[in-house]
Amino acid sequence: FIQWGVSSFFPAVAMASHVSVDTNYQTGRKTPLKLRFDVAMSGRMGMELQPAHMTDEDKAFARRAIADYKLIRPVVQQGDLYRLISPFDKTGYASLMYVSPEKDHAAYFVYKLEQYHNMPRPAFRMAGLDPQKRYLVRELSLDGKPIPQDGKTFTGAFLMETGLDFEVGGEHASHVLELKAAE
Repeated sequence: FIQWGVSSFFPAVAMASHVSVDTNYQTGRKTPLKLRFDVAMSGRMGMELQPAHMTDEDKAFARRAIADYKLIRPVVQQGDLYRLISPFDKTGYASLMYVSPEKDHAAYFVYKLEQYHNMPRPAFRMAGLDPQKRYLVRELSLDGKPIPQDGKTFTGAFLMETGLDFEVGGEHASHVLELKAAE
């Protein structure tokens, strides 16, 4: 919620987005490491974690997530921001994406903020793409099985008009997708 609001006034390159510790020191709430990394990747990612206090599994995930962030860092920090699903709309989801000025590279983020009974899943439509180009979809920051569309190509028109349909998982689940224009 804070990053969504701050991004109304500052570009991602000016917004420090840090991966915090798993138990918030103010609220006592625990948040999965993947969600914390995925949210931080939508800004200028940094870390407030103490590696000495991390498990080997968490360190390995952090290394992969940092490497993945470096793939999309230029488009996140210099691309055009598209707000897709506001966390303030109370749908349980938030979604945004960044697209390069050339429309050949994009980063798509979706976060599931809460879970409730019979919760509808929105169409994950994108914005700012070239409708005529074909985009290869690749999921980043993986901690399990990728979405069914991982490794497949879709036209910009399809991604913007129809969108992708995939399960996001339970509360505090998230996905980061890299889209690259196919040759």
